[in-house]
Amino acid sequence: MRRYHKAVYTEPIHWQKLEALTEKLNSLKWSYSGHCLENVKSRAVKICYRIPYTEAGLDIILVISEDKEIITIYINSIGDNHETLRKNLYIQG
Repeated sequence: MRRYHKAVYTEPIHWQKLEALTEKLNSLKWSYSGHCLENVKSRAVKICYRIPYTEAGLDIILVISEDKEIITIYINSIGDNHETLRKNLYIQG
């Protein structure tokens, strides 16, 4: 599976595709994957959103599939800049 991370490299065309996919997802209803309900790993195409949640510095991390299934959702500190990111797992530009 090819992996991309915005802190490593993202091809310019991917931003356009993400915007189009986000518009499509906004028209769908939410559903939950088995991973979300049973904590099972999913190999689906995934998109991760980081959404500001509180003024106290917490963000919601939302991982969804291309079918708008929630794969996982959790709260993370706004200061967590993913220092453990293993860049070698992602496509390099």
